[in-house]
Amino acid sequence: MTELYKKCEECGRYVFHTKLEAHIKLHSTNQYKPVKINNQLFVVIRNALEALHGDQTKTKERSYYLCDSLEHQYQGLEQSCGFRNIQMAISNLLTNFSVVKDTIPSVTTIEKMIEAAWSKGFDVEGGTEIYNNKLVGLRKWIGATECSTFFNYLGIKNQIYDFDGTKHENILLHLYEFVWDYFQNCYESKKKTENVPPLYLQYSSHSLTIIGIEKIGNKASDYNLIVYNSLKETNYLIRSASQLYLDPFRKSMDFLGTIKQFQIVQLYSTPWTQEEREKSKIISSKLVPPDENSEESESESEEEKEEEEEKEKENENEKEKEEEKENKKEQEEEDIENEKEENKINEEKN
Repeated sequence: MTELYKKCEECGRYVFHTKLEAHIKLHSTNQYKPVKINNQLFVVIRNALEALHGDQTKTKERSYYLCDSLEHQYQGLEQSCGFRNIQMAISNLLTNFSVVKDTIPSVTTIEKMIEAAWSKGFDVEGGTEIYNNKLVGLRKWIGATECSTFFNYLGIKNQIYDFDGTKHENILLHLYEFVWDYFQNCYESKKKTENVPPLYLQYSSHSLTIIGIEKIGNKASDYNLIVYNSLKETNYLIRSASQLYLDPFRKSMDFLGTIKQFQIVQLYSTPWTQEEREKSKIISSKLVPPDENSEESESESEEEKEEEEEKEKENENEKEKEEEKENKKEQEEEDIENEKEENKINEEKN
C-alpha cells in the first residue's frame, strides 16, 4: 500500500508522495526556503518557565513540559477560536509536514478545506446534519470533530478523546493526568528529528491550544495546563511572559471546575497511510477513562492480551535462541575434545 506521504531525506519533512519529486527539485535549485514562524511568544514562555522551574534538561524529575515551537493566533472580535487553534497546530506541524503550500492558511481557506473534506466523504453525517455542508463566509463555530476532519483530509494522523464528567467522577483529574502522560511519553520517546505537537482542547463555547503542563505541588490536583488562548492579544501575552507573569497561560482545575465535558484532539507527527486515511472518513473517539463494559474497553483489553502474547512469543524465541547457542557451544566443545582424543590416539600409534 502506497503511503500518502513520503519523507524528504533532505529536510526531513513529510510531503505528498505525488509531489515529492518536485519538492526535491526545489532543494537542487536552491529555491527551497523553510517557513519562518514568528515564535517570539513561545521563546519568551519557554524562558519564563525555565527561570521559574530551573533548567530541567538533565533532571529526571520534571515539573513542566512544553510542546515544540508554534505561533499564537489572535481571533480579535471574531468567533473563530476553533479555526485559530487549527492555525496554531499547523504552525507547529510545518516543522515536519509540507502542508497547505508551507503557509498558515486563513480562516476562509480552512473553511474551504473542511467543505472539501465533507464533499470527499469525510464526516459526511456531521457536515450534513450540523452545517448543511456550508462554512465559507458564514463564520460558524467549529469544534473538535471539524478539527479532526480537517487533519484527516490532509492525511495527518490524529485521535479524538472524550472526557465525560456526567459518567465519571474526578473527570478533571483524568484530563490533567492524560495531558501530563501525553507530554511525558512524547519526551521519553522523542528522537532529535521528532516533533511534539500541541493538543486541541474543546469545551462548551470555547477551545484552547494546550502547549504544555506544569506541576506545582505534590497533590494529585496540583497541575496547571499551559495554553494559548486566541481571545488574548499576542503582544499582551509577550509582555506578560517577559515579566514572568504566566497567569494568562495557566489553567488550573479551579478554572475548569464547573465544566463537565471536554474533548481533546491529539495530533501526531506521522501521516496516515492511504488505507488509514480512508478509514478516518468515519470519525471515531475514545472515552477517557473507558467504560468497563464498552467495546473500546474490550478492544483495549484484547490489544493488551495480544501484546502480552507477542511478548511471550518473543521471550520464547529468545529462550530457544539461547538454548541453540548453548547446544552449539556444547557441541563445539565436544568436537574439540573428540579431536584431541583422536590426535592423542594417533600419536600413541605412531
